[in-house]
Amino acid sequence: MKYLWFTLLLLAQATMATAQEKETLYKTLDSLIANYDHQTAEKELRIKTIKDRASGISLTPEQRLELNIRLYDEYIAYKYDSAFHYIQQNVALLRGTENQDRFTASAVRMAHILSVTGLFNVAWELMEEINPETLDVQQRVDYYTQQSELNLYRSEMAQYTPFFSEFISKAQYYRQLIIQIAPKGSFDYIFNQATYISEMGDDDKAIQMLEDYLPHIKRGTRTYGIITSTLAYFYQRQQNQDKQEHYLLLSAISDEIGAIRENNSLRSLSELLMARGESDNAYRYLFQSFREA
Repeated sequence: MKYLWFTLLLLAQATMATAQEKETLYKTLDSLIANYDHQTAEKELRIKTIKDRASGISLTPEQRLELNIRLYDEYIAYKYDSAFHYIQQNVALLRGTENQDRFTASAVRMAHILSVTGLFNVAWELMEEINPETLDVQQRVDYYTQQSELNLYRSEMAQYTPFFSEFISKAQYYRQLIIQIAPKGSFDYIFNQATYISEMGDDDKAIQMLEDYLPHIKRGTRTYGIITSTLAYFYQRQQNQDKQEHYLLLSAISDEIGAIRENNSLRSLSELLMARGESDNAYRYLFQSFREA
């Protein structure tokens, strides 16, 4: 009887700790949303500083390419149209030149935007201009990553059609290629290994891999948001709503810190709250998601 009482006490304490942690995460998210304008202003100032440093200077073609890449990296997940504007310049300047390394770096970035916005055929045609056999290891990883991503987006649009499994199989194929060449312990290796084995049916091992890797990633980065949102998705598949909510909160918080406007986690969190009957909070987060989008 004493053992049973002690076990129940531990469970009660664990539940209380989890509830307190969740409350803290919601307060953190709400505070960041309240400071949305400040976070946005900081992001805009950082971008302006980059532009101002190049203003009034006659840039060499090499410097222009570098500046466009840097501005793309700042704008991606913040303002897609601006990111596209700068990377499109690079692709136009480099297409048909002997500088295939530079072309590949820009083409892969441009294909990402095209894929996200649903221009799948245009993205595929652009990727067809790249010969992966001529690339170094990291460039091939980037190329295979974009091919995998493109097929995943296509699969989302092809659900409940005969093409769904075809696109998933292609995504899995490119994940395998990444696993074969990416440095062990790198994000590219860990993430693709986890998503590959999850698709093969082993969510538990995939979750363990990403949870072990997460402490090595800085909060406020796209990488942190990708890992936590993926963990939320894995837990959703396991019907573990508490863990799903936990990682959606971590992902949404990270996105707000980094002024990352790919706000799928915030939208998913609002859907979870709506299903639970918490309509006021659900609408508030959904409105913020629309505002950022």
